[in-house]
Amino acid sequence: MLAAQHSMRRLRFLINRHRAPSTNRALGLLLAFNAGAVNAGGFLVLHMYTTHMTGNVTDLGMELGKAILAHRTAGNALLRIEPNWPRMRICAGLVGMFVLGGLAGAWGFKYVGFVFVVPLAALLLAVSVPPFLRDIPRSRILLARLGK
Repeated sequence: MLAAQHSMRRLRFLINRHRAPSTNRALGLLLAFNAGAVNAGGFLVLHMYTTHMTGNVTDLGMELGKAILAHRTAGNALLRIEPNWPRMRICAGLVGMFVLGGLAGAWGFKYVGFVFVVPLAALLLAVSVPPFLRDIPRSRILLARLGK
């Protein structure tokens, strides 16, 4: 019970409307860490970065260009350019959800306040802790091998 009270006190400190600059820096670092963790996880699963939207927009544009220019002639030969449909769907989904999340975040921050992002951060934490805990034994083995 004492730990829960301490956690709630710290949470109130972080989400207070009037925060110190050092608290804002700590929150910024926490959000940057979350973005990095999401980016790394997305790269490992999808083999593409998920938080770098410029790359996703570029990939989406290239695949759309391939779809538009599917049949082109080079001299007398017909070139068949196949778009990568699964990649296009992934990029479109990532960009769309990024924009939707940005709009929802802006709306939530304006009308609800900073506390709007706390459940989202808790969800990110809940999703990231189990794989982290599973990786600890492997990390110790790798560190032990590197140390030899």
